[in-house]
Amino acid sequence: MALAMYLGRIARLPDTALSLVWPASGVAVWWMLVLRARRFRLLDCVALAMVVAGVNIATGAPTLVATVFGPINLANGLVGALILTAGGFRLRGRVEAHHPFLLLGAAAAAGLSSGLLSAAASTWLTGADFWPSFQLVAVRNGVSTFLIVSLVWAMARPGALRRLGRFTDLEWTAAVLVGAATYLLVFGWVDDSPLAFLALPIAVWFGARVGLTRATVLSFCLGALAVALSVTGSGAFGGVASATSRALVIQAFVATTVLVVTALAALHEQREREAASLARTKELLSEAISSALIGNTIVDVRPGNPCGRLATPNPALTRLLRLPPQGMAAPDCWASLLAPDERVVVTDVLHRFTTGALDRWTGELRHVLSDGTEIWAQVHLSLLAMPLVATEDNEPNQQSDGPSSVPLVAQFLDITARRAAETQLSHMALHDDLTGLPNRVLLRDRVDHALAACRRSGQRVALLFLDLDHFKDVNDSLGHEAGDAVLTAVADRLQNAVRPSDTVARIGGDEFVVCLAGVADAPSAEQLAQRVAAAVSQVVVVQGRRVPVGVSVGLAVSVPGDDASSLLRQSDSAMYQAKRSGRGRVSGFVPDLVAQADRHLRVRDELEQALSDDQLVLHYQPLVDLATGRMTGCEALVRWQHPVRGLLYPGEWLDVAEEGGLMPRLGGWVLDRACRNMARYAAEHGPLRVHVNVSGKQLNQAGFVEQLEGAVAASSLRPEWLVLELTETHLLDVQHSLLKDLGRLAALDVSIAVDDFGTGYSTLTQLVRLPVGALKIDRSFVSDLLTDARAEAVVRGVLAMGDALDLEVVAEGVETPEQAAALRALGCRCAQGFLWSPGVPVDALHQAVDTGPTPQPSLFPDGSLPRQQVGPHPAEPALVTSSPRSAGAGG
Repeated sequence: MALAMYLGRIARLPDTALSLVWPASGVAVWWMLVLRARRFRLLDCVALAMVVAGVNIATGAPTLVATVFGPINLANGLVGALILTAGGFRLRGRVEAHHPFLLLGAAAAAGLSSGLLSAAASTWLTGADFWPSFQLVAVRNGVSTFLIVSLVWAMARPGALRRLGRFTDLEWTAAVLVGAATYLLVFGWVDDSPLAFLALPIAVWFGARVGLTRATVLSFCLGALAVALSVTGSGAFGGVASATSRALVIQAFVATTVLVVTALAALHEQREREAASLARTKELLSEAISSALIGNTIVDVRPGNPCGRLATPNPALTRLLRLPPQGMAAPDCWASLLAPDERVVVTDVLHRFTTGALDRWTGELRHVLSDGTEIWAQVHLSLLAMPLVATEDNEPNQQSDGPSSVPLVAQFLDITARRAAETQLSHMALHDDLTGLPNRVLLRDRVDHALAACRRSGQRVALLFLDLDHFKDVNDSLGHEAGDAVLTAVADRLQNAVRPSDTVARIGGDEFVVCLAGVADAPSAEQLAQRVAAAVSQVVVVQGRRVPVGVSVGLAVSVPGDDASSLLRQSDSAMYQAKRSGRGRVSGFVPDLVAQADRHLRVRDELEQALSDDQLVLHYQPLVDLATGRMTGCEALVRWQHPVRGLLYPGEWLDVAEEGGLMPRLGGWVLDRACRNMARYAAEHGPLRVHVNVSGKQLNQAGFVEQLEGAVAASSLRPEWLVLELTETHLLDVQHSLLKDLGRLAALDVSIAVDDFGTGYSTLTQLVRLPVGALKIDRSFVSDLLTDARAEAVVRGVLAMGDALDLEVVAEGVETPEQAAALRALGCRCAQGFLWSPGVPVDALHQAVDTGPTPQPSLFPDGSLPRQQVGPHPAEPALVTSSPRSAGAGG
């Protein structure tokens, strides 16, 4: 500040007290800018005013004048700094083209403010005229502020001193020399004022070529030279008579030249920066596109020939579509890279772009490369706003030989892996993992399509439902890998046995379905089914072993109104009928099967409700000593007291319980209730042995012995008064753990009886190994005893076997006195049947045989036995177990 004021003091015009320039005003603005950058401080403002006053006094100014002009300089700096800060000006900030004009405006405002204050002070202190003082000070301070702040701004650029000292730059050196020579000529020797404007072209040269820092500093220095020469009265403006006028002219000239230089330099620097930024952005964009993993290109589409030319493919697209390397010609037609079925779609889309109907489109397209490889790409097309080839005004280059092209931005995302995964997932969702055959979902779709086609042609659809017989034995004996091998072999045989247009599906486990479309009639369908069954029923060699394969087939032939669900349901019902009929056969669907299935579902639901609501009851049929006619025991027989249909015998519902998996629960209830009833009977009438039937499923259930122990303990019935009846067929299934369970029962004094003896497949070995205490001759032999010698021989043999093995023998189904007499003559000691009593509630059991060995008239009003109750009466036995005559339809 002191140096600036000193320079101002020595720049007085000759014979006046007025300074031509006043650098201190610019330094004040600079000072205030620095203060505002680091938060304005009052102490710094006071220091500035004191420095100004001190330098004025030191250079000979009166004390009062110096004291007054200190705050005026401070006001000059505050006004200029406030305006520049408000305009976003920063000394070290980015250069903008408007900054020189902002500097000029701030300097003018600062000069006006200090001019007003200075003129007022001069008028008050010295009595000088206000207007001349105001003119001179306002212009002088404004120009000085502009020059000094511009100089500081230019010098604040990074590397300013380095650029100023680089005189190896010939253009910079030439600018310095030419500028100095011109100003010395104009302001040192020539007295012609118009020649001063020779400096303006040079200023333009400075601003356009040498940069902001060099141009500003050089123009400032040349301006200072012009001022110094003008003070001596020489040069272009030396002839101006009035010192005030001369000061105004020279200051306006210097300010103009500096403004031209800084404005041009700032504009040039801003444009260079923007050009560099644009170039950098372009480079980054180009690099981003080149480095992108997504294919990108411009598609050139010409109206009338919308096949699309890949104009600028990036490396990712080049790799994806295996295009020629960059620099070589790209394919003239993008559509030529597409699969034939995709070309029509793309051609239509490109045509709609050319007509303006589309401005963007996204789709998944299949490309076929030169080696036949298929590539899936998700393609996004959008209309490019600017033309592919443009003239200087950026308008499309309309060629005289044809219409202009339509440029599209195209992005290609490789989705080949995704499509492959989707295809695989779709195949997995619709096909069986093991055999690769369609699953139930795809089968339904194929059947629906076949039905729709046959409705048009008048033909029919046949559905074969195949279930392998005894397949569980393969898994249990050879393992699941062997089972999988059998299933795979069956799948292959089925596919080879039908036409390519037919569908073979695996819908679960060992179940297969074959859909035969275009069948003429039901007999033709049955012939096809027999052929398919024969193809499947061949031995499969697995792990070196021959595995026989049997199959039960259900056949359903469509009629009008059928759908996939109904055909599957019908064929399933027919397959279970084939199972029930002995397996290894083809059974056609008949409407009665639907009624049976409906009955099964209804009865099972009602039976579960019956077990929950205690609707079941037990009746007891006496076992009679043939010699004395006295009751020696009884057999528990289960009945269902239906709330609507009344008392139901097992023949009406026991098959449903067997197939529906209710036998363990039902058998447990019978065992528990029989023990409780007979414990109460023993307390009232004395002990009586009770026979309770046990089904095979109940016997195989884990914890059966514990269940029995619990029932005996809960009822306080003595175990020796309990007899468990097993069917003869189940003796073959008694192995390992079951053998131990029967041994535990024998240890508890629970007896074992073999029911329906003579009708099953037991072996004498089992009779010896098992703790059997009684045999029950099946009613079929007793009913034919008087008419069939072979039946008599069987009865005689069973009695002899019982005597030999020390087993009690009971004859079932005795209905006439003659049968009883014959059995007694053969040596049979015990029997049961309607001759003495049917099953009765426990409260009536003690009176059941009091009338002797004749039928009771109260039970049979007409004096005869109903023939529908002769033979296998539905009430006997209590639980129909899994025997050949009532086996379930399991595999």
